Amino acid sequence: MRQRIAVIFATLSMAAVLAAVFVTTGPSLNTERLTTAAALYDATVMPATATIHRSDTCQCCGGHRDYLIAAGFVVTEEMHAAADMTGVKQTLSIPRELWSCHTTVIDGYAVEGHVPVDVIKALLVERPDTDGLALPNMPAGSPGMPGTKNETWVFSRFVDGQTQGVFARL
Repeated sequence: MRQRIAVIFATLSMAAVLAAVFVTTGPSLNTERLTTAAALYDATVMPATATIHRSDTCQCCGGHRDYLIAAGFVVTEEMHAAADMTGVKQTLSIPRELWSCHTTVIDGYAVEGHVPVDVIKALLVERPDTDGLALPNMPAGSPGMPGTKNETWVFSRFVDGQTQGVFARL
C-alpha cells in the first residue's frame, strides 16, 4: 500500500512539474518539457504496444522498429505492399502533406514517420485531443534514418485528416 501511495504521489508531483513546464513554454515542445514528459512516462506508464505498418521494401522502417524496441516498446509489424500504405494512412486520417514511409499506432494514436521516443512519450503522457502526430518525410538523423540531423524537426498534430498545428519542434 505504501508503495502504491508513493507511486501516486510521484505521479502527481511529476504531472505538476509537467504542467508547469507546459504553461511556461507553451505548446511547442522544448527539451526540458520532453525530458520531464519522458521521466513521467518512465515512472508511471506501462510499456506501450506499438504496431508499425510498413512497406515490405523499406529498410529504414526496420531501423525505427529496432529503435522503439530498444526503448522498451512492445512492437508488432504489419507488412504491406508499398502501394497499400496509402490505404493505411487514409484509414488513420493522416493528412497527405504529413506522410512519411511508415505509420505506427500506439495507444490509439497514429504516429507517422521517424518520431523520437521522447516525443512519443510526451504524446502518451499529455494525451492531447488529436488523432496523432507526424514527422513528415524522412529527415536525416531521425531515429532509423542515416545521416546527421541538419534541420529543426517539426512534429505536427492532426485531427480528421487536417493538420492542427505544431506539437513539438526539435
